[in-house]
Amino acid sequence: MLFRNIALIFFGCLTFSTVSCELTIRYERFGEVESYAEHADLHGLDVDFAKTLLAQTDCSYRFIELPWARALGGLKAGLIDLMLSVSKTTKREKYYYFLGPQRKETIVLAMNQGNVYSINSLEDLLNLPAPVAVHRGAFYGDEFEKILTLYPERFITVVDNNTKLDLLARKKISGFLEEKGNLAYQKQVNPSFSHIYIDDFVVNSTDVFYAFSKRSISETQFQQFESIFKSSRYQNEQRKILAKYGLE
Repeated sequence: MLFRNIALIFFGCLTFSTVSCELTIRYERFGEVESYAEHADLHGLDVDFAKTLLAQTDCSYRFIELPWARALGGLKAGLIDLMLSVSKTTKREKYYYFLGPQRKETIVLAMNQGNVYSINSLEDLLNLPAPVAVHRGAFYGDEFEKILTLYPERFITVVDNNTKLDLLARKKISGFLEEKGNLAYQKQVNPSFSHIYIDDFVVNSTDVFYAFSKRSISETQFQQFESIFKSSRYQNEQRKILAKYGLE
């Protein structure tokens, strides 16, 4: 199958060794990190999860950088085979096979250490001096969706991570929503996050999954990936990844 240049994706034909396949995987970098020529150089939570699942297959793969919302569209159309850390919704289940849960996702507000505000409820987000940035196409829970619908002017939709960092640096936003574990990891390894304050208030906490396209992956192929996910070998590696990022 020909690849299209879209997203943390799996493309192609699966036959596990049962599985052999060619997969393309969506990746989005954070801030001022080095340019990645090969997927072996990539690092991060979802990169580790993708490599762990594929380690038990004969699949070749590559990572392609693409914004979240465009990747979801590609997944729906069958241009993308797999994305990671996707929230399961009734609407999405029409188009994607969900494998998991991969892990628990905890969404919090990231702020500038020089401008920290008290957040004790979702309503407090509406009273900040500047809007809050949210990722286009991201789902932050039903309660947050209600607030977003009622007060759209209090939020700014962005398409990539670097835009969030840039807006925060220029004080155009009060903060941005992001996964807590990922923020903590980026603060350790990424200079672009050295000034970031991670708030304790939880905006949303939910299980997230591997999401396979029903347009490009057959049910039989998905069941093969599901067998790998349920294996003791994978489960052991999954626990190691969660420990690495402080998500146990």
